[in-house]
Amino acid sequence: MTKYLPLFLFLFISITHSQTFSGTVLDVATNEPLESVSVYFDNTTIGTSTNDKGAFSIEFVDAVQSTLVISFLGYEKVFIADYRTKNNITILLKESINELDAVVIDADDGMSRELKMKKFKREFLGKSENGKSCKILNENDIKLRYNKREKTLSAWSNIPILVRNKNLKYEISFEIIDFEITLGNWGVSSVSYSGTSFFNDLDTKKKKRISKNRLSTYEGSVQHFIRALFNKQLKENGYVFGAKGFV
Repeated sequence: MTKYLPLFLFLFISITHSQTFSGTVLDVATNEPLESVSVYFDNTTIGTSTNDKGAFSIEFVDAVQSTLVISFLGYEKVFIADYRTKNNITILLKESINELDAVVIDADDGMSRELKMKKFKREFLGKSENGKSCKILNENDIKLRYNKREKTLSAWSNIPILVRNKNLKYEISFEIIDFEITLGNWGVSSVSYSGTSFFNDLDTKKKKRISKNRLSTYEGSVQHFIRALFNKQLKENGYVFGAKGFV
């Protein structure tokens, strides 16, 4: 689960020594299998879905360090971190109750939806060149609420937020868990959000240039550092530890 990180960072996965994780997804109340449940590794392009019997099988490699996400509309998500030590498990999903939907979204909260969406997109997509190249495809599915007393702007959605990244040729499905902007006297004071994301490659004829853009975005990112740390290759990846930390 991604917490307090820029949205459009990703892992480059080399396909070597793959392993397989399998399971069956059932409704906790009825014990019936759930079909078409999304199963994916957070922040990667590796994903699948359950069949009519609720079964799935997904391959991964040693480089994958992401949490496995089990997601189905109308149900609470399940996150699996220990998929390397277990297999062929039964996963029970519970129907979700979104209390935020009971709030009257269109009530006058002191800020127009247009302004709320503008602030949301600026912080959610970011101000980098890659962020500016992104477009949200389903803005109408995003719920926004401004708290005048606390000066906070909250956002949520019952379905994944779909974002097209023109520069990197990705379509990202982002399942928002929480999102809050705190406004100060001189603009945005702080931003915090969490969620999970799945990347779909868009067809492109300029694969060489796109791969170069993706690599440039990856190098120096949080994912790059974590992967280098896990593989004990910090120095080889250009990270130097000095008296004041990594430089």
